[in-house]
Amino acid sequence: MLEQKAEEHTLTISDDIYIDDGNVILHVIEDNETMRYRVHKSILARSSEFFDDLFKVPQPQDESLAGETIDGCPTINLNGDLISDWNIILKALYNPFFNIPQLSIQKIIAMLRIGKKYLFHNFLDEAQARLRQNYPSTLQEFWAAVPSPSIEENSTEKVIEVVHEGIIPDDVLPALYYDYLRFLNKFDSQDTQDQIMISDRLKLRLLVGHRRLLIAQAKHTFGWLSTGSFPQCQDKPSCKDAYRILQHSLDTPGDAGSKPLTPFSRFLTVCPKNARFCPNCKSCLTKRLKEGAEQVWNMLPSCFGLGEWDDLFEQEEEQGSDVDEEGNVEGTSS
Repeated sequence: MLEQKAEEHTLTISDDIYIDDGNVILHVIEDNETMRYRVHKSILARSSEFFDDLFKVPQPQDESLAGETIDGCPTINLNGDLISDWNIILKALYNPFFNIPQLSIQKIIAMLRIGKKYLFHNFLDEAQARLRQNYPSTLQEFWAAVPSPSIEENSTEKVIEVVHEGIIPDDVLPALYYDYLRFLNKFDSQDTQDQIMISDRLKLRLLVGHRRLLIAQAKHTFGWLSTGSFPQCQDKPSCKDAYRILQHSLDTPGDAGSKPLTPFSRFLTVCPKNARFCPNCKSCLTKRLKEGAEQVWNMLPSCFGLGEWDDLFEQEEEQGSDVDEEGNVEGTSS
């Protein structure tokens, strides 16, 4: 790898993406460093609407009016991007095996950033599809998506850090925010929270959302706990004890607000083993928890001040909305 010192920038020539017969030079300028790539116009134009349109612009016949050339290749300066993102994208363009079943979150984010800015539609669509698989917009998909095989595990904290860039699809945000709260419950320490770089206003949004979810959990998901048993109960003494044990387990501070969308089949795996319900109560609980989870799911976007699910779907269809660093979608309020 060759480095050249300029007055303002350090120029590095890429070892991996400097193709001998390439016919265009890309300079990716990040802070005081410039990375030089030599690639093919046809490769860029085939995948990017932006570059396809750019290369169709007629060039001046007079060489004195043309832009800078290097080794006979025209140069394009790309400002405001990360060199690491372009490393990922260019390697993907020249690697037919890039689209593997599981991608790192760094690759997903690069595909979102570069895909959206330069209209690499295939990269953008693939990245958004994988995010939607991990953070779906229906409760059934949410239950089925844990864990999702399409993105590496423990990615939520990295995704939440780039919400302010406006590259996360609007309909992904509710499940993303909810999963982030579950992450904080699992790793409940100030050090963990401090390591995640999000704005204070987004932290406030998440705090308010957490409070609303606590209320929704008490009202919809576990409101039946106050009944003690169901009318069709076959063993009231045993079920009454089971209700009491279950209610006590839900009061664990570290789990506060982390179970409003938990299906009963999964909920039983984390409940005390001595919380035994009769078949009728178990059937009723399954139904009640499902109904409660559906109610909470319908409320999920509004818990975080994002409006309704239909608002988010409409925004995505129009493809004209931006999401600010607090997760606001245009047309919705905090």
